[in-house]
Amino acid sequence: MSKSIINIKQSDTSPAADPLLANLEILWKKIEKHEKRNATLETKIKTLFDQFTIDVLPHEQRQCQQIATRIRHLIKFINKKSLSEQQQLELLNWIEHDIGAIEQHPFSDGLDIMSIRKSYNDALISSTKNHPPNEADVDLDQMRMMIDELFDGLLHLNDDELIALAQDPSLMAQHIENLQQELAQEEIEEEMFNEQAFTDEEAENFSDYFNDDFFTQPNKSNDNGLEKLFKSSQLNKMYKRLAFLLHPDKAKEPDQKIKNTALMHQLSDARKHKDAFTILKLYQQYVPEAEFTFDDETILAIDRLLQQKVQDLNAQHREIKQNDELPTLVWRRFSARSKKLTALNFLHHVDALEDEYLNADNLLTSIKTVRALGKVLTLRIEQQNRLFSRFRDPFEPPF
Repeated sequence: MSKSIINIKQSDTSPAADPLLANLEILWKKIEKHEKRNATLETKIKTLFDQFTIDVLPHEQRQCQQIATRIRHLIKFINKKSLSEQQQLELLNWIEHDIGAIEQHPFSDGLDIMSIRKSYNDALISSTKNHPPNEADVDLDQMRMMIDELFDGLLHLNDDELIALAQDPSLMAQHIENLQQELAQEEIEEEMFNEQAFTDEEAENFSDYFNDDFFTQPNKSNDNGLEKLFKSSQLNKMYKRLAFLLHPDKAKEPDQKIKNTALMHQLSDARKHKDAFTILKLYQQYVPEAEFTFDDETILAIDRLLQQKVQDLNAQHREIKQNDELPTLVWRRFSARSKKLTALNFLHHVDALEDEYLNADNLLTSIKTVRALGKVLTLRIEQQNRLFSRFRDPFEPPF
């Protein structure tokens, strides 16, 4: 059973005294309940992720390795001119898709993706260099599409620059250097803008863009109440009593000395950051049977302090559930009502990964020649065309 909040007495003997103190008890117990809830959720997420790393992670990493192997294998065919233009474009799209997949995969840390990307870019440059096109043969739309895919639409070249690049791939290095300089300059300018302080007039005008519901001024009476709470003689007495009891020199056992050192750091940080709640909580934990008398204004400040703590713990709970950290993503994906159902979710996912691995392995094994690759590429093109035709405007004339 949780202990009560510090035995606070109220100097005022008005009828409102008991309800105020009773509300502090309710808030304190709610805080203890919320802290336990948040800690339990964090433990569940960590436990599930630890089990995931044992049961599922090796299969995820195996799949990443397979995709990397397929990319390296497909790169070998970029220079093969017996493929049609449409097949060559589909080959590049396939490789780009696979590279993007492992770049975004959360479990591809062990792969040298930069090396894979470099091998791909080198093969593209080598292919163009070995077979430089005439100006009339340059497909500007295809080249522009390839450049957009390689540089995420950041590198913009006009028609003359594209033709020159197609005939002399060594120019790519200069274009890349120019792009890097532009991005670096934009980053510097953005930092300078962010660091530029608003003038008083600009700050005043800025607030006019927001309505009162969105842009509110701090509640000065609340701030004054909490400031008074921290400066109160009672809170200072609490701090001094705690510092005396928790000083490491008071501990006889090495383990207790280590614990006291950590508690003293926590207590010092609370004083430094004016964290009145932590001082109250430490006092409740380590100084039982303590009693203090606060005036009505300080009691109300403590009430506001505890209400704010409840709100903070609720916000923390939402953050624990909704953040994008990997353990949380795994928990949201696989967590179920029981450990048995969670384990079953793991098993189904592993089975799906194994099926994908076997199908991809069979496909990779079948691609030994340019002719075999051509058949696969043609099949991929036909599948995409069928998919596209389902979403084409029915009133649009066929192409």
